[in-house]
Amino acid sequence: DFSYLPEPLLEPRFHYFLSEYVKILPLKKADFLMLKEAYRFFILNYVIKDGYDFFQPAIFMRLKQEALQYYLPVLDTMNFSYVFKEFYFD
Repeated sequence: DFSYLPEPLLEPRFHYFLSEYVKILPLKKADFLMLKEAYRFFILNYVIKDGYDFFQPAIFMRLKQEALQYYLPVLDTMNFSYVFKEFYFD
């Protein structure tokens, strides 16, 4: 059983991933601003729009319901400001 919850984007492991990633490929502030919208795009396209092609019907229906009732609504309440506190931008 899996899901596409947005909370892992706020976890310390993801912060660590970002800190290591920018050592190899520095990112600009605009790149970080896209984080929330990239997740939204992924959910809208991969789960809601095309999920039937990727998942068994029961899994697709559960993920679609979760996306509409939780993933997308909670995304607008999430605070991604940690990105701007942890990383230096030009």
